[in-house]
Amino acid sequence: MNTLLERGAVTKREASSIREGKIYLGMSEIALNCAWGRPDTVNTSVGSWGVHKQYVYGYNYAYVENGTVESWQN
Repeated sequence: MNTLLERGAVTKREASSIREGKIYLGMSEIALNCAWGRPDTVNTSVGSWGVHKQYVYGYNYAYVENGTVESWQN
């Protein structure tokens, strides 16, 4: 964890959330993957708006727009 923080890959807030296994709106895609682990599936859509990804973790879903967590459901 400290290596990601030292290299600037995650913020202090993200590092704290990763340790707790929680996510929040505006969190980076990298931090999402660290907090919730490897997803079962990633569904990707690409359009003029950019890249939209749906991360599937069993019955939990996280939605990422252009590298930022925009919503989730469980």
